[in-house]
Amino acid sequence: MGNLGTQGFTKMIALCAGHYPRSPGACWEGRCEHQEAAEWIAQIALHLGPKRCVVVPTGRLQDKVKAINGQGYVIAVDLHFNSDPNHAGKGCETLYCPGSKHGRRAAEIVHAHMAKLIQPDRGVKPGWYRMDPMQGPDYFLKYTDCVSLILEPEFIHNSEKIDAVRKDACEAIADGLLEYHELYFGRSFDG
Repeated sequence: MGNLGTQGFTKMIALCAGHYPRSPGACWEGRCEHQEAAEWIAQIALHLGPKRCVVVPTGRLQDKVKAINGQGYVIAVDLHFNSDPNHAGKGCETLYCPGSKHGRRAAEIVHAHMAKLIQPDRGVKPGWYRMDPMQGPDYFLKYTDCVSLILEPEFIHNSEKIDAVRKDACEAIADGLLEYHELYFGRSFDG
């Protein structure tokens, strides 16, 4: 992990696992998106430390956004895993709120760290609901009052790859979040 100290941090990073137990998202051979995302979020939080981040309680999307808003977070991340009905998809991507200059920059920074470990690199993209601009921005990205990202490290059916990269990828994501923080807010999160 990066060498940033925690002294003086006043605003933190909000981390969310995509979906929730009663609506676990994409599943493949017993592995479901929510549980896997929760494991990744726990590891990212471990790398960041409790003075730098808060894990948002699991729940419905609207409840997560409500828990984040008004808290002064610097950035919020909702972690998911892609799915492909043909089980052929591979790689990572990062979504940001369409039109958000800071969101795009945060996505570029965090994604660059993640994509060093997870290939192919599917890129940084505006986060339209169901990837359709006609339906408007994704709810999490649109209604979260701080810079927000949706990370999709891999497709849920790529179990062996997910297991192989989890530890290092979580550390890389944490480092990307810290790099964004340092670039835009300085060590104290006061900027």
